[in-house]
Amino acid sequence: MWGRPIPILRLDSNLPKLWGGSVSLLRQFQDRIRVFSLDISPDLPSTVTGDLRDYSYAHLRELGWPKPDLILFSPPCTTFSIASCGTHWYPPNQYGVRTPKTDKCRDMIEVVKSGLDIISTAYEINHRLNWIMENPRGILRKILHTPTLRIPDNLYNDLEHITEWYCMWKDEDRRAKPTDLWGFFPSFNDKFRPRGECRNYRYDADGQIIGTSPCGNYHASARRGAKTGTQGVHARNGISTNAARSLIPRQLSKAVFEAAMWE
Repeated sequence: MWGRPIPILRLDSNLPKLWGGSVSLLRQFQDRIRVFSLDISPDLPSTVTGDLRDYSYAHLRELGWPKPDLILFSPPCTTFSIASCGTHWYPPNQYGVRTPKTDKCRDMIEVVKSGLDIISTAYEINHRLNWIMENPRGILRKILHTPTLRIPDNLYNDLEHITEWYCMWKDEDRRAKPTDLWGFFPSFNDKFRPRGECRNYRYDADGQIIGTSPCGNYHASARRGAKTGTQGVHARNGISTNAARSLIPRQLSKAVFEAAMWE
């Protein structure tokens, strides 16, 4: 989807998003920036519908993708979730290396590799490129730059990593959902203020919450099997359950975008 940029957010702001998902990081800004998005689902509003593994940076450029200022990459988290790790992953070996158990998991690893390869090529061309890969805290953080999933050297050398808890942004989203952000974001210096860590609740013998969390108990209690938290989010307003669960808080979206718009 292409919008007419406005000067305050820089006239030449090109903001591609690989594997666009719900395009949640962009949902507040699609009328003010130029966006190129790719997603495998035909039900989502993407510029191109297709499998990321079938594309290279050169191919995307041929399709009209301009040289980017910021790339946002959101690989599907299903096979990297802690909740499904027993299904999709073997236990770590004696060296701590994890290997995939299912074809679906192996496919998703290839998706991540393809996205990182595209980012690597874009970064070679533009060393001012900001890029972010996001995924809920889980198995992906344990396999990055291991034999299971190597990060291209040019990205690894400058790699940054922070973890944001959704509840700390005091948005309409009341989930805790700690989420990893990896990438290279020099423009965030002095502009992006991480909100710090929260923590999961502790419970007494009667199942009552003990004490207060750093977010002031803003996030809902969501013990395994509960109907709250991410497991309690379902389809709404024409958005599928998976897409609704992947939405990123508006305040976090706004902070990421505004920090990336360097002078």
